[in-house]
Amino acid sequence: MWRMPQYGRPTVYLTFDDGPNPAATPMLLDVLRRENVQATFFLIDRHLTAATAPIVRRTFEDGHAVGLHSHTRRLMLLPPGTFTRTLADAATRIEVLTGYSPCRAFRPHAGWRSVTGRSRSRSRRWPPPAAHSRPPQETCARLRSVDVTS
Repeated sequence: MWRMPQYGRPTVYLTFDDGPNPAATPMLLDVLRRENVQATFFLIDRHLTAATAPIVRRTFEDGHAVGLHSHTRRLMLLPPGTFTRTLADAATRIEVLTGYSPCRAFRPHAGWRSVTGRSRSRSRRWPPPAAHSRPPQETCARLRSVDVTS
């Protein structure tokens, strides 16, 4: 999210990038479960393997949101069609390996934004509606937040 809404109670969005990490992510999920805290995990496609798929499945099952992340800025420079296919392919891999669809959130490498990248993500519907057999999580409304007024 580039801008936060200016209404309602103060909210913190807890996010974790660059996963899944086989050593750290399970411990982090344990802490979040113990503290009853929800978060959003932005995953790098090349980190998702048959070995890490159970970790991602647990992330979904524990009620966290999952979005896509990139290991390189180069993705933001791809032609719009290639950019969209790359994200859709990554989302499909997550679903095939875990049985769950990620939300429609993408965090570029190092938070890098460009006018071209923003226009690509706005001009293309990602993921395409037919890309998944299960309905996608609520579009980023599922991004987990923590109420800071309690």
